[in-house]
This record gives sequence, C-alpha cells and structure tokens, in this order.
Amino acid sequence: AGEEDVVEVDPPIVNVNALKVRIDMSEYTEAYQYSFDDAFAGDHDNAYVYERCGRALIDTVFEGGAASCFAYGQTGSGKTHTMLGTETDIGFYMLAAQDIFDRCGPEHKVSVSLFEIYCNSLFDLLNARSVVIPREDGNKKVNMVGLTWKDITSLSDLRWWIERGAEQRRTGSTSANEFSSRSHAVMTIGLRSDRDGKFQGHLKLVDLAGSERAADTAAHDRQTRLEGAEINKSLLALKECIRGLDERKKHIPFRGSKLTEVLRDSFEGNSRTVMIAAVTPAAASVVHTLNTLRYAFRVKGLSIDQNVVPGKQRKSKVAPPRSKSTEPSPLSILAQPLPPLFTGRRDASPLRQAQDSPPPVIDPASKKVRRHRRLRSKTTEAIPGGEIDALKEKMGSEIANLRQEMMGVIGKKDQEIDNLNHRNEDLERRLEKLLQRIAKTEISLNRRAAAEGGTAQEEY
Repeated sequence: AGEEDVVEVDPPIVNVNALKVRIDMSEYTEAYQYSFDDAFAGDHDNAYVYERCGRALIDTVFEGGAASCFAYGQTGSGKTHTMLGTETDIGFYMLAAQDIFDRCGPEHKVSVSLFEIYCNSLFDLLNARSVVIPREDGNKKVNMVGLTWKDITSLSDLRWWIERGAEQRRTGSTSANEFSSRSHAVMTIGLRSDRDGKFQGHLKLVDLAGSERAADTAAHDRQTRLEGAEINKSLLALKECIRGLDERKKHIPFRGSKLTEVLRDSFEGNSRTVMIAAVTPAAASVVHTLNTLRYAFRVKGLSIDQNVVPGKQRKSKVAPPRSKSTEPSPLSILAQPLPPLFTGRRDASPLRQAQDSPPPVIDPASKKVRRHRRLRSKTTEAIPGGEIDALKEKMGSEIANLRQEMMGVIGKKDQEIDNLNHRNEDLERRLEKLLQRIAKTEISLNRRAAAEGGTAQEEY
C-alpha cells in the first residue's frame, strides 16, 4: 500500500521501470520492455482474460487433444484468483467448464479430478489426500494411478468439488502472502464418451505455487524453506523441459520432477498450452516481476514440432497444425526434383547421345555455347546418376548438423544470459547490504559527534 507502481501495460507490450542505485550512491531508472501475445492491466476481469486467451483451448478439447493452461508468478500476484476466482469474478475453472457444458452433446460425459503436487509428491484432493502415483505406459502416456474422477453435470457440481478440494490444499504464511499456496494444484476436466467411457479430450488448469527467492524465506522455519526449495526445483525442471523442446534436443528431461512428468502431454502431440504470467506492479517486487517476465518471454519463443504422433487415447480426427513457422526442414530443400544433368539413355555412348540429341537452338559458332557444352559433358561424366541420391543425403546431413550447431550456440548464449542475471541479482543484494552498513555507520558517527560536542562531526 502506498508503493509506487513500476509496471506499465501497453498491449501487447509490458514496460518495467526499475529504480536502481549506482556505486556512487546515485539513483537511476533502468527500463525493460517485453512483448507477449497479449497483456492485461489490473482493471480487466477474469472473464475478459479468458475470452482473449483461454476460450481457444476448448476447441482443442473437442478435437480430441490435450489443452492446458497454467498460471505462473510471484507469491501473492493473483494466480489463484485467476484460476479460482471469487463470487463476483469467477475464475478460469468455472468459465472453461461453462463452455464445455454449452458444447457438450448427449454422447458426451464430463468428469473432473483435482490433485496437488506437494514436495514432489502427488495427493488427491477429492479423496482425503490419498497418494497418487504417475506411471508411464508403453505409449509414453502418463497414467495417474489412484486418482479419483467425479462426474459432473452442472457448474454447481463443479463448484462443490472445487471448494472441497481447496480445503485440503496446502497453504502457508510467507513474507509476501499470509495464505500462500505451497503446492501446485492441477484440475483436469475430461471429456468422455457416454458409450464406452473412454476419454476423448481433456483440459488441465494448473495453479502453480509462487516462485520465490531463498532470501525471502530465510526468516521462516525449516519446513517453509524446504517447501520453497521444492517449488523452485520443479519450476526449474519445467524451464529446462521448455528449453530442451525449443532447442530440439533428442532427450527432454520430463522426469526431472513430478510437475513436468504430469504436464508431459501438454507439450507433445495434439496439444495446446496457454501460460498466464501474473506480476505485481509494486516497486518492492520489481526483482520478482523481472524474473517472471523473463521466464514467460522464454516460453513465448517456444516452437514445437507438431509432426509428433499423439497417443492412442487422444487421436484427433481433425488436427490442424499449430505451428505457424514457414521455415523449411533441413531435408525439405533437397526434396524438390533436381534438373536433369543429361538427356538420352544412361547406357548410351556419348556419340550416340550426340546423334540422338536435337540440334541446338542457339548459334553453334558461339564460344559460350561450346564452353557450356564442354562443362555439361564433364558434369555428366563426373556425377553418375547413382551418386545423386548419395549427394543429396550428404548435403541433408550437413545442413542438419549445421542447424544443430546453431541451436547449441543459441542455448549457450541463453545460459550465459541467465548466469549474468543471477550475478546481477547477487551484486544488487551485496550493494543493498553495503548501503545498510553505510547508513548504520553514519548514524553511529552522528551519535558520537553529538556526544563529543560536534567535534567529531566536523572532522568526518
């Protein structure tokens, strides 16, 4: 309360004016600018945000795919408010369910599940916090063993189950929020067939626990620090998976945490994912705000290959490609037919080819024409037809290796940027401690000068 706001929203641009202090104790303002798919100010309600970025997820559900929406941000920035909402401003849970009920037919059945990820363990919030175990089958699809599914037919049914699950969720008090969520909550709305009960599509709404620095929980007990460490570890694993997908790595570390293992189908096959980054505009939270915006900007640049075959349980009859990239693949350039290097039969002699070839249309006396013919005959003899495929394959592998090297260089640069950001934050903390020490020294000197009659003050 009473703090100055440092965040300005000009959709789709977010500007941050961070106040910093130089080494000579002078203050200055450093401006940061991030561009996203869309940006919303504090005067927009949840219904407006859902209409702009969440309603398209319902199309993916009815296409038989996996849709996901997760809220990320600092503790107390409004993630739970966006997902759960209030009586006057309902959240994404109820808005998405309303759209699904409006589009459901008599052949559909709607079910809901709600579980939390607390300290890298899963607990069912609709079944007295019973343990849930994720297991991966032969199709690399994660199955939730022990998870309870409840059939719902109206919004009142969903609201009742949400309230019951919210009472079971882990919360705690931190320096930023008195009722901070200490776990990741995942609510899944599944669309099932009324005939055989099989899932045809689902929507995951993930309320991530608040990201926080270790310095913010230093004054709390051991359990609070342990919870913060597990939260940051799972969020870091999610970031590494996003980095691996962006760099087209062969191995993506989805098993790095339970969070990434559960969200695996949100990044593979017929899927669509929306990330909502919630920030606090106050000047005291500018470090958290910048970290959140950097994280979201990294996710925004993610481009996933959509040529992945989806799982058997969510094959879509209509699955248009999500990627808007027009960049050709490494071998697509070589897929076009090459112009013929010679005419006539391959086993014919050069003399017979010369006899069977039609007379040239251009002047035979031209030196350029004779030179062109000599080069053409040499090319024909140097590259037989059987070696063309080998040449194309070699060129394709070289292009693929070159692009892989380029992705590696980009990844290294991103890692260097992250390291520099961490060093910058460390230097800012050290500078803040130094300023506090200087202020204490000045206070002690002033008190000493007042005690000695002002002599020490004049000398200082």
